[in-house]
Amino acid sequence: CDLPISGLGFSLPARPLGSFRASWVADAFMDSGRKFSAYAGQAVTVPLGRGFDAGLTGALMYHRNFARHNRLSLLPVVLPFADCRLGSWKLRTYYVPPVRRVSDHQVAAQLMIPLGR
Repeated sequence: CDLPISGLGFSLPARPLGSFRASWVADAFMDSGRKFSAYAGQAVTVPLGRGFDAGLTGALMYHRNFARHNRLSLLPVVLPFADCRLGSWKLRTYYVPPVRRVSDHQVAAQLMIPLGR
């Protein structure tokens, strides 16, 4: 059983895109192998109602497993997610597609806590 992945990130609201909401995001974390990983990009969210949202994060990600693709270990990624609002907090759950093996699907969760308005 893998230990929980830990990290820290931030999200800055960007301009509304019709019924969509956009934000700039950046996260740095220790992956399941306890190695540094990070990404920065933009998340687009659509409200689904009753406290739930869905969206996509498009970002440039650094991950040690990307080293076989280029020497900087950077690749563009698109990560689908679902949000559940918990008062002023949010729980975001990402689907992470396989990187090492085709069968290596993962789910990652983030607790998003606002620090200001």
